Amino acid sequence: MTLLAGVVVGPVLAPSSAGPGTGSVARAADGVWAQVPDSAEVASVTLTQVSPAAAGGDDVLRLSGVLTNTSDSPIVDPVPALRWSADPLQSVAEIDLVAENPLFRYGQVDYRFSDTLDTVDPGERTRFVLEVPLDDLAIGRGVFVVGVDVLAGLPDGLRVFVADDRTTVPVDVEADDPLPVAMLWPLAAKPSLLPDGRLVDDDLAGQVAPGGRLDNLLRSAGGSEATWVVDPDLVASLSAMADGYETVAGGETDEGSAAATRYLADLGDTLGQAADVRAMPMADPDVGGALASGIAGPAIEATLIDAATDPAVSDLAGRAVAPVALLGDRPVTNRMLGIYSRAGIATSVLSPDSVEPGSAQGRTRVSREKRRNVPAVIARVPPTDGVGGRSELTTRQWLLSTTAVQATTAGGPSVMVVEPSARWTPSAAAAQVLLSAWRSTQWVEPVTMAGLPGPAEGQETVALVDGAQPSPLPDGIATGLAEVVEDAERLQPLFAEPVLGSDEIPAVTARATSYAWQADPEAGLQYLDALASGVVDAEQQIELVVSPSITLASRSGRFPITLVNGASVDVVVGVDFTSQNSTRLRVENIEPVVLTAGEKRTFTATALATANGRLQVTARLVTSEGSQVGAPATTIVDVTNVGALGWTVIGLGGVLMVAAIARSRWRSRRSPAAPTGDE
Repeated sequence: MTLLAGVVVGPVLAPSSAGPGTGSVARAADGVWAQVPDSAEVASVTLTQVSPAAAGGDDVLRLSGVLTNTSDSPIVDPVPALRWSADPLQSVAEIDLVAENPLFRYGQVDYRFSDTLDTVDPGERTRFVLEVPLDDLAIGRGVFVVGVDVLAGLPDGLRVFVADDRTTVPVDVEADDPLPVAMLWPLAAKPSLLPDGRLVDDDLAGQVAPGGRLDNLLRSAGGSEATWVVDPDLVASLSAMADGYETVAGGETDEGSAAATRYLADLGDTLGQAADVRAMPMADPDVGGALASGIAGPAIEATLIDAATDPAVSDLAGRAVAPVALLGDRPVTNRMLGIYSRAGIATSVLSPDSVEPGSAQGRTRVSREKRRNVPAVIARVPPTDGVGGRSELTTRQWLLSTTAVQATTAGGPSVMVVEPSARWTPSAAAAQVLLSAWRSTQWVEPVTMAGLPGPAEGQETVALVDGAQPSPLPDGIATGLAEVVEDAERLQPLFAEPVLGSDEIPAVTARATSYAWQADPEAGLQYLDALASGVVDAEQQIELVVSPSITLASRSGRFPITLVNGASVDVVVGVDFTSQNSTRLRVENIEPVVLTAGEKRTFTATALATANGRLQVTARLVTSEGSQVGAPATTIVDVTNVGALGWTVIGLGGVLMVAAIARSRWRSRRSPAAPTGDE
């Protein structure tokens, strides 16, 4: 957290009810929020470690952190001071409120454990440690808010609070019985696989490479009691990469093949030994967003049925795997739950914020008016924000604090389920500390999802909160998908082998409507563009080449026409000809033939004319069903008999000449010899 600079004249004991507004408003020593001229964010402070993470007895609490000067001026003699509240947190909701509201459980600032640090220059950072004996705080049992406020001098001589940060710490926690806690461990990536086997980009290769996001998640939880929830689309994409693959962006490559092969083998071994494995619907379709975007319910249901029955995860695990919908990070409606249920997804995982009562945890059933109840698991999504040590601290203290409150609250939830978002991005260290805290905390009993006890008394059923409003699909997704499907249906007769058959539409729809696009709309549009290119580009890459003008020397004749298939797939095309005047000129159509990928072939077209003249002829590529594809081409056909007439005249002239010569010779033989002069 960061506070803006504010004037201070002494120790702060408590804040007023006022809070920071915008710009340069800041907290002053007397608790009033004061305006400081030209002030802006001066510094940031980040707690990176709390040790011990769960304190007790005569422990000395160590708060470690980093102070960063984010201003253009030095921060003079900064003093990190302890801020703590003696009032224990009473519920998980209050733990969440600590992160949301900086004034909740504000407490007091305590300088007894502070040392003055050296001046911090602009852009520089310095580390600090506060050592706090618990006995000096005189607090009881429970979960408490602790943190740090930094008091520092500015160049104008003012001493102000420049930054603060805080967290929660369990103290002297004792539970009669350990709290059963199930840890769901999702493995998913944004969809990238296209129907023709290409990938949109090579992002997945980096995620499964050593040190990548998915590699870290797999290695962190291997051998644990975590419940694995795997996206079948991830398995299908890695399988496509294993033997060399092609990306839309970069062409053919095998750079990620070795990593994909290794990851699939390791994932198969892990799932084969895991106590509990589930599969999310392939590509995690955004059912609520699709409904909000006007996509018909039956189409969504057909998509979800196909997505929920994909066998990829079962095949990899070597046993039947039940589908589960991870919905803890999104609004949920009764209509959505009905679609999931009819699609064969037996269990939906929901956030406590989605149901009433909001304190529900673990197994339950969602009651739906005049409809069958739907099995559900109520789970909490852990925070994984922050960078570096802050992410690790946030994740660990959240788990310790929430489980401590639940384990020690009489009449509270008797179980807890942790559900990270499907494509969560914790650091490797944050993932490890979350699992470590889950495994090693004395008041926590790690269990699988299958090992969860039945519903707690009074929570056999819950109801969805009214007014949930799922966000529509990002702009362009729904319309783009409709155009791709329409083009695929129109162009299907063009392809020698189906490029996007009716049996592939559900998988395409699941990927195109993935919930991943809510966080990254641009990537969703890129996926649709790549999907469209595999269908529409084939049409655009088939050319028809004909001379712009053709002369026929008779009433019938032939001329060449060339077909070029620049697409990466085989196509079936013919040519239909249309004359400007079909009574005077007709060109016979060329029947559809198979053109292999990259093939260029020349055909002979036959023209028949009944009169001389110049006429335009349009040539169109057509499928086997007669549908036009691609752009038409035109030519001008000039029909003339001049050439034939000339040869006729020449021929007749030759005959007449021969006849004249013959006649002359015949006459000379018949004539008497002329008398000589001697007679």
